[in-house]
Amino acid sequence: MSANNRASEYKSAKEKDTARTICICMTVISFTLLILVVAMPSMYKKYNEMAEKEAIGHNVELKDGNLPLIYTVQAGSFDDLQRARKLYDSIKGNLTTEDLAYLRIEKVGHYYAVRIGKFGEWRYVEIFHDKIRSKFSTAIIMQAYIKEERIKKLHS
Repeated sequence: MSANNRASEYKSAKEKDTARTICICMTVISFTLLILVVAMPSMYKKYNEMAEKEAIGHNVELKDGNLPLIYTVQAGSFDDLQRARKLYDSIKGNLTTEDLAYLRIEKVGHYYAVRIGKFGEWRYVEIFHDKIRSKFSTAIIMQAYIKEERIKKLHS
């Protein structure tokens, strides 16, 4: 066998190994994407339900009684109720029904805060915040007490 034939066989074997490796990588990537597309919505719903249960059980005493301290996402705060309603409606039109859990307008002092979610742990609100950040880039994560008397509008 000549040196050219051996070099050709080596090159052919190396190309086959490279093609096999690429095929395996593409399969792994496809499988991972499939898991993310199928599993993420149900995982997010489960996190939200768990976080809400934890928030209910996480009581911190205030001057005026016991209220749960929760994490929430604040999309905006306005001195005008109409501007808050406009953002509220925009959120309703841009997020899925599942993501609208506990969307509300709260009157906090002189301002109308548009907030979404009621989470017991930082990690859950962070997942949600990352999910909506592309649509609402100014949204921030914060801790808050939810006082029913402050809620001016609540998505149901």
